[in-house]
Amino acid sequence: MNIKAYNTGTIELMPYPEHGEFCIVGVFAIDAQARTIHYRLQEPRKTKRLSGFFPELERKLFTRTLKSVHEEWLRLADMVNKGDHTEEFRELTKVDGADIFKAIVQPREGMIRHKERGTILSKDINAWLDEAFTKMVLRIDLDSIYPEETKFTNHVSSLLKEWNVAGAWKAGRVGQEDYHTTFPFTYTPQGAERVERAIKPLFLGQDSATKILDHGDVWLQKVRRLKHFNLAPELLIFPVQRPVESDDIRQKHADLVIEDLKQAGVEVIEQNNIAHLQHYVQIEATENAPLFTQPQAY
Repeated sequence: MNIKAYNTGTIELMPYPEHGEFCIVGVFAIDAQARTIHYRLQEPRKTKRLSGFFPELERKLFTRTLKSVHEEWLRLADMVNKGDHTEEFRELTKVDGADIFKAIVQPREGMIRHKERGTILSKDINAWLDEAFTKMVLRIDLDSIYPEETKFTNHVSSLLKEWNVAGAWKAGRVGQEDYHTTFPFTYTPQGAERVERAIKPLFLGQDSATKILDHGDVWLQKVRRLKHFNLAPELLIFPVQRPVESDDIRQKHADLVIEDLKQAGVEVIEQNNIAHLQHYVQIEATENAPLFTQPQAY
């Protein structure tokens, strides 16, 4: 994938412009040359952080505002990215991507403002947006989470080597150009055009119950998006590492993430049962045998 330049910005909620207080609720990027828009937005129902920042305002105000922002950005992205059949798009073809970006960040009245953040170079704008959204909207400290998740991922990698299947499982992109995400382990049958199975080790041992939910929600949303666009592999496998301590609240939050993933169609394998992963990844040596051994009942 080629490196591209993107103009980036944040979508901010500012109920009191005269005070200058704001919360970031979304991030966006525009490819000026290709004239494409990419963005991530906070879900309208998730208003707890906003209520904590502006406790005097009613929750329904945040919900209504975020819903309106979602609709506005959906219309804008549809018109710019795939609206070549509309009169508005034909008018927009006279405007380059840089001018579209300038129009978006132009100051306007209302609770929402779009703030220019600069230009970045990226091979994978969706991965960049995911990370920016995690840091700036979900407020997750990636540096404190990923070292443990990296260790867990390395452990899964060592198991694949031990089971002599590592050569078939490679880091790869799942999805297509308009929406995709990267998994550390993917399997694509020879001659196939899309990933058939993908593995994502997930660390849910964060030091607070909120961080457990926030990190789980990042990947739950990715799964839901892939399924919405019919881009998900036949099998998504999430080995999960729970909190080590017997903290009831943190364990319950980990339970909630695990249950949500299962309801989304993910095969969850907890760390204490990690050996079960072998039944999903083992490739038969005999050419005419099934490609994967069938999972055993436990």
